[in-house]
Amino acid sequence: MINYDEKRDFQRMPVDCKVDFSIEGQKEVFHGDGKDLSATGVTFISENELQPGTIININVHPFIKTVRPLSAKAEVIRCTKNDDGFMIGVKMEDVK
Repeated sequence: MINYDEKRDFQRMPVDCKVDFSIEGQKEVFHGDGKDLSATGVTFISENELQPGTIININVHPFIKTVRPLSAKAEVIRCTKNDDGFMIGVKMEDVK
């Protein structure tokens, strides 16, 4: 059993990947850099600010070709400004 101090249901794993996302009902696609991933969520950095509660369609593209891309509908849980843009945390609701 893994022992970790984080108070989440699922441990987050650091990732280095590209993320594409669009706001539900809109066609414009935005880009970001994935930072961590868990069984139920993704954290990424983007130049675009998203309000908590926004529903997005997200695609996570691993750099390792043997790992399949992940697509999901997700809800923005938090968005905070940092030096690289906005750190966005989402909860995945419908993984495809």
